[in-house]
Amino acid sequence: MKLAELVEEAGFPPGVWNVVNGGRTVVNTMLEHKDIAGITFVGSTPVGRDVIYRKCGETGKRVIAQLWCKKTS
Repeated sequence: MKLAELVEEAGFPPGVWNVVNGGRTVVNTMLEHKDIAGITFVGSTPVGRDVIYRKCGETGKRVIAQLWCKKTS
């Protein structure tokens, strides 16, 4: 969120950088939207792999992801 504030302060035009927080409905809408060319995702490995990468592959969207998983002992 801080990076989004800095982008705005730097004077980037509206729409160049967007931060969207949301659940399944928001994510699916973004993944299906024809005017969204790429997705950057930070979250769990299962969601990144099973939802984000799969859907971006199907729709041809670019994807950047930072995935995390539970630490196992």
